[in-house]
Amino acid sequence: MAEKQGAAARSGGFWRAFGPGLLFAGAAIGVSHLVQSTRAGALYGFGCVAFILAANAIKYPAFRFGPAYAAATGRSILVGYRRQGNLGVALFLLATLATMFVAVAAVSLVSAALLRTALGVSLSASNLAALLVLAGAVLLVVGRFRLLDWTIKALIAFLSFSTLLASAIVLPRISLSGPGDLWPADFSLPTIIFLAALMGWMPAPLDTAVWQSLWTKAKARSTGHAPTLHQSSLDFNIGYAATIFFAFCFLIMGAGLMHGSGVTFAAGAPAFSQQIVSLYEQTLGTGVGRLVGLGAFSVVFSTTLTALDAYPRTLAALAGVMRNPAFRAGAAALPPANIATEREADPRAQRIALVLLAAGSIVALKLFGARFRELIDFATTVSFLTAPVFAFLNHRAIASADVPRERRPAGWMLHWSAAGTALMALLALGYLWIRFLA
Repeated sequence: MAEKQGAAARSGGFWRAFGPGLLFAGAAIGVSHLVQSTRAGALYGFGCVAFILAANAIKYPAFRFGPAYAAATGRSILVGYRRQGNLGVALFLLATLATMFVAVAAVSLVSAALLRTALGVSLSASNLAALLVLAGAVLLVVGRFRLLDWTIKALIAFLSFSTLLASAIVLPRISLSGPGDLWPADFSLPTIIFLAALMGWMPAPLDTAVWQSLWTKAKARSTGHAPTLHQSSLDFNIGYAATIFFAFCFLIMGAGLMHGSGVTFAAGAPAFSQQIVSLYEQTLGTGVGRLVGLGAFSVVFSTTLTALDAYPRTLAALAGVMRNPAFRAGAAALPPANIATEREADPRAQRIALVLLAAGSIVALKLFGARFRELIDFATTVSFLTAPVFAFLNHRAIASADVPRERRPAGWMLHWSAAGTALMALLALGYLWIRFLA
């Protein structure tokens, strides 16, 4: 009887902790999947499979350490960055400021274009994108974390249904003649640039590990439940597995409908979304095409929502961490905090940052909306080049004295992290060499 009660308590505890992993999936399954994975399938068939698997494998420990640090210490991994000195925090802030307006503008523009195409809305894509940004900001101010949590769960459920249906229909159209189809036919400079962009946001930029640690804290505050390391790990693994699975779904759809067809991607978001939905309607019928269009909208709008929540939450938390003298490098070791009660971010600062993010993203939409593909490639390449830095910071944070020894990852996980970080660094250096020096 006692064992059954213990198992029930653990199960109930998990469901109270469940959610940040799906927020990670909502943030990840967006432009990197709908745009980059579909482009990969259209351009190279299954030739990018190994690169998608590699990006997910080598980044896994760095992503995992974000919520693990929060569950182990009660604090976001931003505290772990601050404990290592000012340089890591400064680099993280610069990378955030360099990509936040571009990222929100890009995902909101794709969201608007997909919704406009699927429902036949006459409003221009840029104006509809601005309305979606404003609607998302209002939703977050009114509903805060709890409404975000439930909204993402609903969008992921609809995404799962529509994407699985489309992938199952398209899969029989794909034929592999041999192992050579699982590798790009050539590694020209355009191919290398594309692979860097693909891997940069596959499954997501590494600053998402910081978001995950903050969402873990927000979920604990929302429910009053401090997750165990096991619950946090299981929640994250579910979300991470979903991102890998859907990356291959969109790769299948790109390979099955566009590879070898002579169709090339349009540069603008409205034309791109019209192209995708039209292909599905022509091939699979109008009903399925519209369903896929709405499913694709749910994919990217979930990313819009999570980005609108995560960037302001991160900036507010960063300001709070920088002001706290206990978090400085060289200070005494920190005892674990209560994750459900300790607050790092000022809610007022978070709301101000949200207003600034929404306004800046709308300005970016008006100024750069026509250069949609260039915006995405810029943001994803920045993420690709900064990934080894943040992976290194995450590794040092989880292995620091602030994390109780019994709550640190196993030795094999730390070795995996070190190897992945080194490989990311080599890939980034190789890209810079080929791009600018070769």
